[in-house]
Amino acid sequence: MMNVNFLGLLPCALKVPFEACLGSHVKKFENNKNLFKYSVVSNANNELSFFTKLNEMKEFSWLPDMVMAPGFNGFFYKSFMEKYKSSHFEAVIPSKINPLWKQLCLSDPEENYTIFGFNPTVFLVDRTVHKEVPVPKRWRDLLEPEYINKVAIRGHNRSGQEIPMEFCEGILLNMYKEEGEEGIKKLGRAVKWSLHPSQMIKMAGSKKSDVPAVSAVPYSFAKLVKESEDISIVWPEDGAIVNPITLLVKNSNQEKNNEMLEFLLNEFVGGMFAEVGFVSMHPETKDHFPENISYKWLGWDFIHGYDLEEMKTYLNKVFWQTFGGRDL
Repeated sequence: MMNVNFLGLLPCALKVPFEACLGSHVKKFENNKNLFKYSVVSNANNELSFFTKLNEMKEFSWLPDMVMAPGFNGFFYKSFMEKYKSSHFEAVIPSKINPLWKQLCLSDPEENYTIFGFNPTVFLVDRTVHKEVPVPKRWRDLLEPEYINKVAIRGHNRSGQEIPMEFCEGILLNMYKEEGEEGIKKLGRAVKWSLHPSQMIKMAGSKKSDVPAVSAVPYSFAKLVKESEDISIVWPEDGAIVNPITLLVKNSNQEKNNEMLEFLLNEFVGGMFAEVGFVSMHPETKDHFPENISYKWLGWDFIHGYDLEEMKTYLNKVFWQTFGGRDL
């Protein structure tokens, strides 16, 4: 069993402010007889290690009472969902919620999972060198020939695996949903760089010849780049891709969990999400986004209709076949 009540596997931008705020809050409600133990980590290797152990989990008691994690991770795999979700987890349903949750249908219809917030993925366009490349307006634009070997998306190395890299599942899943296998192949030809978002924003405006014309990057990173005549943040007309921050809460009604939920649903936490470029479920949070933007959510029908573990493996294989135009 993990010896914590709350585990937060958080993106880099959220980890430090969230952990500091949580530490102050915990001191207010814990006592020596009922210590509230928590761990907040941001390192991708920690996340991979956790979900590897989750896949090998023999007893449900191994899981903390509450877990918050980004992306379409192991909690969304059929092997986990069919075994645990309906009988062990209960969604957090506040009396008031961000209107986007209803608009995008983010709330789990089976009331097991809580989409606590999300990190929108946008285009960071750099025309410093690539002035001939048109500014994309929609995700499908990246499939056109003029974007071949001009695009960067998030990814990381996987040593010892059949496919040596794993690419951004949010982009691959949404692209497959709308454009099918052929869309994944075309996107693979467009993408030359698979990078951490921090690397993408460092390259923007560098004036080097070998840099992306378009980087699909979380807004929390894109907002750190100073826009100019040649560098701009573009919110896709068909929607910035929703990369969910999911909260799982064991359906035991313990006082410690209630205290933690009170903290999570506080307006201050919602404001913290907004400050770093995320969207939270808190209804009164004021974000810092442009007006009239839209979002692209994968949807619960897709999540329940496919085994995302198998789908991610399949899409990475298809993408790898054409990655960087290797098939041309």
